[in-house]
Parts: sequence; structure tokens; C-alpha cells
Amino acid sequence: MEYIGQKAKEYVDKCAREAIAFLKENYDETWDANLLCLWKKPGEKRLDERREENYRRHLGAFHFLFARHNERFDVFLKDCLCADDGGSPRIRFTKDDFTKEEWKMVKQAQDFCVRQTKLRPYGACYSLPNVSEPILTERLTLRPPTIEDFREIRRRFQADKEGRIAYCGPKEKKAYPKECFDFVIERNADKKLLGFVGTGRGNELEYFVFKEHRSNGYATEAVKAFCSAAFSGKLMYPEPTPDRTVFDKGQAVSFSAITLTVLADNEASAKVAEKSGFVLEGLYEKESYLSPYGEFDTLHYHLIKEEKNG
Repeated sequence: MEYIGQKAKEYVDKCAREAIAFLKENYDETWDANLLCLWKKPGEKRLDERREENYRRHLGAFHFLFARHNERFDVFLKDCLCADDGGSPRIRFTKDDFTKEEWKMVKQAQDFCVRQTKLRPYGACYSLPNVSEPILTERLTLRPPTIEDFREIRRRFQADKEGRIAYCGPKEKKAYPKECFDFVIERNADKKLLGFVGTGRGNELEYFVFKEHRSNGYATEAVKAFCSAAFSGKLMYPEPTPDRTVFDKGQAVSFSAITLTVLADNEASAKVAEKSGFVLEGLYEKESYLSPYGEFDTLHYHLIKEEKNG
């Protein structure tokens, strides 16, 4: 049995089809599921006709979205979070490819990655913004992330191998419009950023609390609050405005199930899952875990709406 919220999945698929149809209408029939990404410009040795066409189409989409979506241009540096330690070539776009206003934003993002991480960014990936209301608990606020939050998370991950193993897998380097129900975890007392919690494709839960804030019950408190909101229809899936360039609050999504994968030797994370009501499905041995750091034994959990309410 596949524990995925079918209603949410159907709605996500519908929105994706509409977005693809819209861009095909405005551009040409060659758009595909990876169309919402400014990918790296190929080098001169690889700049054949097909690659030239591809990067020009992606650049065209960037110009269009920047012009129409400027005030709320949600460019989450997701790919920068997932860059590994390889010696990949730098992005070859220059200021000649952009307007003055566009280049200011792109250059700022590139400079930040080089300065903070010594890694080149893979590209600027466009995510559907999280338009849900913040989720409040006694000690925490779960709120939609800002660009500065993503930068801070990336900086912390670069210094934390555990974070890179868990969240920097090759799969995440693929650019796609991401169903975004990500929340950062903020402490109410001092507004300190503690980590993040949320789901991506397939209703799979992700959570992470920075080391210095662990053993305080923050992860369990955040996971319980997120799952409660997900099951009670408090998460909002963004819908485009009539011109289909700015996303506003849209349809409420009520999850029917949430899945979770934990590294088998991460006892603390497993305890969070169990305290939050997740049911262990089994142990998977030597799973790649979408990570470039090798194979790991993993524990797979699920939480079904009826089980939680029961």
C-alpha cells in the first residue's frame, strides 16, 4: 500500500499540468517538466545547437517571470542547498545575458554561494511559495521561509556533514516546480532559527534541528504541530492569480497520510518519529538514501490520518 494523500496528489498534478500548458502557450512546444529553472550555461566546447536552444529557452522564461513576477519573485536557492563537494564548472551566464535589474539579483546569489560555501551554485530553482499561515505552538512558530532563511540553512549545512548526508542528494539537483509546504522552526522567546520541517513530493516529511538546539523537544513539538495542521486542512496550496504569474492563497489541502525516512543509526530522530505517532514499516538495508555519501540503513515510517485521530 502506498501511503500518499491521493486528493493532494491529484490537485498537485492538476496545477502542474496547467502551469506547463500556460508556458507552452507563451513559448513553444518544447517545454517539459524541467521548464522552471535557470540552468547552467554550457561551455564553448559543449555549446552545440541543442544546448544553445535549451539554455536560451530557460533564459527566456527567466526574463518573462522576472518582469511579471518582480515584487514577489520567490527564487529559493534550493539547488544551492544541494550542491555536493565536486569540482563542477561554474555557471557561465554573464551580465550580458540579463537586464541590469536581473543581473543584480543573479550576481548577488552567485557571489553569496561562492563567498559562503566555496561551491558554485547549480542554478536558481523556482519553487511554488508556501502561502500557508504560520503554525503556532507553546514554544515555537513554524512559518514559511524567506530567502535569508535558506541562506542560513545552506551555511549551516556546509559545516554539518550530517545535514549534507540527509538532505543533499542527487535527486534534489533535478529542477522542478516543487510543492512547497516547507516551514522554518523559530523559537518564540528570541526569534531564533532552530531548523525546519515540511514535506515535498509524495507527502514525505523532512525535519532538521541544528545541533546546539537538540535534546529540548523542539523537533517533536514541531513535527506534531505540522502533522496536525496537515491532517486538519490548514495547509494552503498556492493558486496563480488570473495572469498566472503571482501565487496567492488557494485551496486548502488535507493530507491523508505522511511518510518519513530516518537513518537507522539516528536514534534521536527515530524517537521523534515514535513520539509523534509514526508507525515503523521496516528497515531497509544499504539504501542509497538519495545521497552522494554512500549507502545507509534506513527506517521507514508512516502516519495515517485515521491512526493519528484514533
